[in-house]
Amino acid sequence: MKNYFLQIAFLALTISALQAQSVSQISSGAGYGKQSFYSLSTDKSTTVDNTTWDIAFSVYGQQDAGIFVNEASSTTVKAIELYKAPTNVFADKITEADIKDRLYNDEKSWAYGAFNTDRDLANNFDYGWATYNTTTKLVEGKKVFVLKLRGATATSIPTYRKLEIQNLNLTKYTFRHANLDGSDEKTATIDKKDFAGKTLAYFSLATGASVAVEPSTPFDMLFTRYTSIIDQNGSGPTPYVVLGILTARGVQVAKATGIDPAKVNPKDYNNAYVKNIDVIGSDWKTFNLGASKWELPKDRVYFVKQTDGTIWKLFFVDFEGSATGTGTFEKTNLGKLLAINDISSDIKFNVFPTIAQNTVNVAFETAQNETMQINLFDLSGRNVMAQKVTTATGFQVFDFDVSNLQSGTYIVNLVTKNGTAVRKIIVE
Repeated sequence: MKNYFLQIAFLALTISALQAQSVSQISSGAGYGKQSFYSLSTDKSTTVDNTTWDIAFSVYGQQDAGIFVNEASSTTVKAIELYKAPTNVFADKITEADIKDRLYNDEKSWAYGAFNTDRDLANNFDYGWATYNTTTKLVEGKKVFVLKLRGATATSIPTYRKLEIQNLNLTKYTFRHANLDGSDEKTATIDKKDFAGKTLAYFSLATGASVAVEPSTPFDMLFTRYTSIIDQNGSGPTPYVVLGILTARGVQVAKATGIDPAKVNPKDYNNAYVKNIDVIGSDWKTFNLGASKWELPKDRVYFVKQTDGTIWKLFFVDFEGSATGTGTFEKTNLGKLLAINDISSDIKFNVFPTIAQNTVNVAFETAQNETMQINLFDLSGRNVMAQKVTTATGFQVFDFDVSNLQSGTYIVNLVTKNGTAVRKIIVE
């Protein structure tokens, strides 16, 4: 007997979920005044006002020490701005004239924020705002920063606070902030252990306490305003306030451009997924000054891989601008990316011949009786054949007539209680 059984493990899409398409919306509210955390699986958003928090601390691991500033603004309320202080001695007085060098979140990961900007990339113990001390086992603060707080309105006179992150002791951040002349000094702490399952712990200087921002269940995308450094028309790197989508920690995205959204094959982008959180970013829409309207590219989709391996195809179809801050997109659940050898150690599976004219043989060798579903899909995702089979222990072969199918490439999809596997065939 020829060895027709699968010899390699490779990644393949679960085709059975193709074409589970729906239309969804995500919103930053009128005037872009809100931030929305969105889940692809539940189609639900958790929305908070931009002014809910000021700074945030990474809390998801023992080694992380990222600290972020809230760059979100609206048409009526300015964003908070973070600056280097002209001194690294917290007791020194600072004047507004001394405040010059602004720092920004880089929107590349949830590991480093604006406070980490000046870290030494060659030194794993350097976090920008602090350095890990191998003797004391503390991440010890070494810099002073200045926050230019948002006013109640866009025309309000801002308030300045100097701030020093004193240390990170195991799981607890300790920091202090005061007026520029040193008055009204306050100290606060954030303990990572209080934020299990979250990415960041958010803090409000106004209330002097942490605030609940992220949803209680995992999110996939954050819809918010932030500052992006853009080289527009060759003018050099310039900060611009944009409204965009940042993906959650662990979520990966592949961008497909210059394609037909209805025909694009997700398998062509299996090696294009990246972990940067700004892959979707803000350029899924552009403003046409001449026509005075927002336009969306018609030849672009995003493949978003959730942390459990499920892949979604996103195609943005509308953006309503500042009137509602709402973006509309089509989403299609493409199923879960699995290694074929994950299906079961007790099941061997193969399809032969791979180039067929009349009959395709689906072979199994199983260690137990089981009822399985065999589907045959064309590349558009249309199910052209479906059959349930009951397997017995040992080796068996099921024959399928494909003589009435059009010539082309098809996917044989096997669904068992332990998972899903696929094989590709060509019908001549």
